[in-house]
Amino acid sequence: MQASKFHAFALFFFAFRVAYAANPLGDNQPADTFEQRERLHTIIQQARAVVAELTELDVRSRFGKPVAIQTNLEQNKYVPEIQNRFIVLKYDKYVFRIFKSANTQTEFITHFSLLSSNDDLRWGLKTGISELQIRYLLGAPEFTDRGVLVYEDRQEEPTVLLVHVRNGRVTRLDFCFYFE
Repeated sequence: MQASKFHAFALFFFAFRVAYAANPLGDNQPADTFEQRERLHTIIQQARAVVAELTELDVRSRFGKPVAIQTNLEQNKYVPEIQNRFIVLKYDKYVFRIFKSANTQTEFITHFSLLSSNDDLRWGLKTGISELQIRYLLGAPEFTDRGVLVYEDRQEEPTVLLVHVRNGRVTRLDFCFYFE
């Protein structure tokens, strides 16, 4: 359930970002500093490096038995007669969304979430820190929506960091590496 909300939110972001940016009442704050944009890029690259070559088997070997598993079949948008499979493996501290092509051996992680962790990313980014610390480290988000700060890394492949905040504290970090 969380993964599909997560997926829908990421798609919503890309579909409506131009319209939202044109809205003068939006959360369009002054441009961030070069240093903040570089921090965002580095943090996203650090997360990408953790999951870059992992397969479902690797994730299961490394983290053990998941708390929950969700499997969805979705029609391939380029070849409609092909059904691609998405597997969501949920652990106490992490969630992995894995794409598996139905007609090839292609398999990769499209989304990676930190639900709670004692493991800091660079500059102390982790769950439990304050929203003010996030804004200091990464600057203003592209926009906010119901307690989620949306940061986009535009340096390479489209990648988004969704920072979930409740009561002024970060409760979850979602890295969206690929958008189907």
